[in-house]
Amino acid sequence: MIDHEKIFWRVALFIFALFIGQSAFSTEIFAFGHDFLFHAYRIEGMAESLTGGQFPVRIVGKSLAGYGELSGIFYPNLFFYIPALLRMAGVPIIVAHNFFCVLINIATVFLTYWSFNRLLNSTRTAAICAMIYGSFMYRLIDLYVRSALGEVIAMAFMPMALISLWLMFNRSEKYWRAVAIGFTGVLQSHVLSSLMLLVAAVLLALLSFKRLMRREILLSTAKAAFATTLLNIWFYIPFLSFYDRIDFNMKSALQTIDILSAFAFELKFFVGMQFFVGWSLFLIMLVFFVRSIILKTAITPTWLIMLAFGMLTLVMSTKIFPWKALESLPALGQQLGVLQFPFRFMTFGALAFAYCAGIALVSLVDNFKHSKWIAVLCCFAIAQYNFIFLNDSEGKTSSADGLLCDWYIGCDDTLFRRYFVECDALGYIDYTYDDITFDDIFEGYAEEDGLKNLEKPPKLRADDIEPIDAVSDYRKTGMTVEFTARTDEPTIIRLPLFYYLGYEATTADGRKLTVGSNGKHRLIVEVPGGETCVKVEYVDQTSWRAALYVSIVGLIIFMARLRREGL
Repeated sequence: MIDHEKIFWRVALFIFALFIGQSAFSTEIFAFGHDFLFHAYRIEGMAESLTGGQFPVRIVGKSLAGYGELSGIFYPNLFFYIPALLRMAGVPIIVAHNFFCVLINIATVFLTYWSFNRLLNSTRTAAICAMIYGSFMYRLIDLYVRSALGEVIAMAFMPMALISLWLMFNRSEKYWRAVAIGFTGVLQSHVLSSLMLLVAAVLLALLSFKRLMRREILLSTAKAAFATTLLNIWFYIPFLSFYDRIDFNMKSALQTIDILSAFAFELKFFVGMQFFVGWSLFLIMLVFFVRSIILKTAITPTWLIMLAFGMLTLVMSTKIFPWKALESLPALGQQLGVLQFPFRFMTFGALAFAYCAGIALVSLVDNFKHSKWIAVLCCFAIAQYNFIFLNDSEGKTSSADGLLCDWYIGCDDTLFRRYFVECDALGYIDYTYDDITFDDIFEGYAEEDGLKNLEKPPKLRADDIEPIDAVSDYRKTGMTVEFTARTDEPTIIRLPLFYYLGYEATTADGRKLTVGSNGKHRLIVEVPGGETCVKVEYVDQTSWRAALYVSIVGLIIFMARLRREGL
């Protein structure tokens, strides 16, 4: 029997997902967000590394004159294979990026709908909550203003991870598979969101401690943990093995003293940003709350708890919260600094407010004749209102000091080509050794202005290959280098690559050559005298390859179990 109600809401959700992706439906225009270039270089670099035969992609090229950086080790890139493969197929980078954003919106809306539907047992309320979550102002700012794609993808899976975990603890052990999927989605998207999720999971476990002690719940929790470990070990074994081995720029930045209090918002600014929530949602919740008082209708304790939790995340984003005092605690301050930005807690706030506003909106329109149509139109209106705020290109939101408009307005591909053609060698040093700077690679480009001067292409320092007269037939595909060395005696060849543990050099007949670093992190190869054909490539360590095979086997078993038993 056809369920017309479900069909209606699923069609509405799909159209809504396309609607909130309206800025991505272009082959030339893109939202030039804060981290756009970082992720664009990741996509380009992954495509190049894949072309060179590296899989999984560990060392990402393209940026930094193709010297290579470790974002494939330190930043989960599973979902970025989608735009990277599109680039390999010849799809323009802007189209690949924008299409990826559309997919993220679709995944966010439907995963959130699935989660709330299981929680609330109401297709209508779940769909409304999903629409509100998908168009939540903080999420749109993350996607279009900050271009924080890793965090945005994590937000797509966060409702499934947390709601499924609560359902497993409090309703049925069968949700362990959904927990594994939700956690894997977050773990493969954004490391900092993963840390926050793990803390939230511990808190949920403590709140559900009595039920957690039941044998079947403990067993399902163990299954979820085991499955999550198997599915993610392929990424986190290399991550952990490298994290303490080298000091990289991003790691050093996150260890800055008082970093959370430094990035907390002034209240005036936060009000101008509409608390990352939007006045429309506040109005809906306020009307619902006042109406309940006037009509003396009950408000569930859960609704009030979620509202209070949402408000707490708002306070935690501002200087009102005692970040200074917390950072002064020796055992806690250093750990908290890893989060970098206090407003990251709005990831949880978005979920809490989506719950409260969704229930409130359904309750307010429920007695109208065409209630579902009214609810859908309200969701579209909320989303459009948020887009109008984001597109305030004249900086009319004075208290926000024009922060949004400077980045959100569309940029044509002329500007883009300046970055990727004229300034092709630039990029980010976040995931390289912490003593590497832009000026270390390019002449006249200090770190602080390395990405600002688009009129003058960077000039590479003359230290890429040495001795240059000993090398011929030089070819570089992705992060794989091939060349012929002609020397009278054993010689050290320096190549335009940063050295990371895992690089190997072999001759045409399969002999391994010694590779290392020259002290400035440049890769060097010791070649014998005579004529030698050399191939330098990045190879996974044995433990990494074993972890990859474990994850592949785990995925096959998990998918078979999922097909047989469902979510």
